[in-house]
Amino acid sequence: AHAFIFRAVACEVVDVASHRHGCRIVQRCIDASGGYDRALLVGAICRSCLTLVQDPFGNYVVQYVLGLHDNQANSEIVRCIRGRLGVLSR
Repeated sequence: AHAFIFRAVACEVVDVASHRHGCRIVQRCIDASGGYDRALLVGAICRSCLTLVQDPFGNYVVQYVLGLHDNQANSEIVRCIRGRLGVLSR
C-alpha cells in the first residue's frame, strides 16, 4: 500500500536521510516496509553509505541499518567504508 513512498524515499535517500526530520522518515520507512521494499531501501542506504556517514543526520540512518543486524547490509557498508577511514576521520 505504501510501496510508492518507499520507492520514492529509496530514489532520493541521500537528500531525505541528510535532513533533520528526513532521517527519521527513512528509519520509519524501513520499519514499515518488508520484503522487496525493505531490501530496496536498505540497499539504497548501503550504496550511499560513504556519503551518508559524513552527514550528521545521514550517519544516524547508517547506524540504524547496522543495528538491524542484516549480515548482507552490514558487509556492504563495511566494504564501502573500508580503506576510507583516513578520509572519514578528518
